[in-house]
Amino acid sequence: MTGLRERKKRETRLALSRAAIGLLVARGWDGVTVEEIAAAANVSDRTFRNYFSSKAEAVAASHLERALVVADELRSRPAEDPFWPAVRAAVRSSVTGAAVSTHDTAPASPHSAAPASPRDVPRASPSDAVSASPSKTEPASGSSADAASISPHGTAPASTQSAATAPARDGAYMERVKLVLSHPSLHAELLRADDMAKDELAAAIAERLGLDRERDLFPQLAASVVAAGVATAMRFWMVNDPQGSVIDVMDRVFEEIGRGLPVPEGES
Repeated sequence: MTGLRERKKRETRLALSRAAIGLLVARGWDGVTVEEIAAAANVSDRTFRNYFSSKAEAVAASHLERALVVADELRSRPAEDPFWPAVRAAVRSSVTGAAVSTHDTAPASPHSAAPASPRDVPRASPSDAVSASPSKTEPASGSSADAASISPHGTAPASTQSAATAPARDGAYMERVKLVLSHPSLHAELLRADDMAKDELAAAIAERLGLDRERDLFPQLAASVVAAGVATAMRFWMVNDPQGSVIDVMDRVFEEIGRGLPVPEGES
């Protein structure tokens, strides 16, 4: 279990990361200083430098934090839950910020109740966009960090923002997000954060299944699949439906993974 001191450190890292992302989206890489990021997070410049060596490292921290949340959630799932539904619930919870039952993640029936109002649906934010794959260099791809957590307001997760305070995701706004995520200085930091994220996921998977993270193949393989699934969902959301809910895309991705990723009819 994570101790109080470690939780406080994670909270500070995330506050700095979200502040950095919000300011960079609003002003661009050259328009933001470390001092301004620290001020936006209500900490000193020295505190920023205790956590990060650069703005790029601060941005990439949101990706690692998302993986830590998924790992924590996976560890807390009931032991009797099947593995992939538990992973899906953990990923979903990392976006919504609330515990999710594995029964809540089943595909909706065509006869089920009407979907929630758009203002009730959790939506991704600029800091979440840091989760598209870091191996992709196209601006539209985002990064493997975390496309669902980028909030231009800096601190609150996207899922906790009201319709009145959430940023408008028009074309110009999304283009600014993509410019931030495609900056050359960010690429190496995202790759490093992605490796750390997969290590954390592999540790949680190994613990859940009673396996050895280093000696057994499955935890490492499953961690890579989870990371790729989150990155794919974030990229797809950013490119195709940034006004919509990233939760719906996450559910589709992990439903397919849980089914063994069958080839859709009509495709080969």
